[in-house]
Amino acid sequence: MTLESILDRLQRKNIRATYGAVAGVLGGSAQGVMTGRAVSQRNSWIVNAETGLPTGYQQGQMHPNLRRLPIVLKTGPKLQQFLDRHLDNGN
Repeated sequence: MTLESILDRLQRKNIRATYGAVAGVLGGSAQGVMTGRAVSQRNSWIVNAETGLPTGYQQGQMHPNLRRLPIVLKTGPKLQQFLDRHLDNGN
């Protein structure tokens, strides 16, 4: 599993996941999940657990569908279940 494949699935389904959930799947710390990554609409699917929004983003930098669904995956196991259900076959 890679950060890229996680972002692909989150964007495809318009689902957000927290930094902590992604760290729970990939390993490492929540604070380091997006280190070195550009601020972009694609990367905005990974969000702060308290706000449900990506840290340090302005409104225009977030994906337009970011708030389309109220779902935010907040734990590694919940994110992993989501990833397992939505394999890289476009589903």
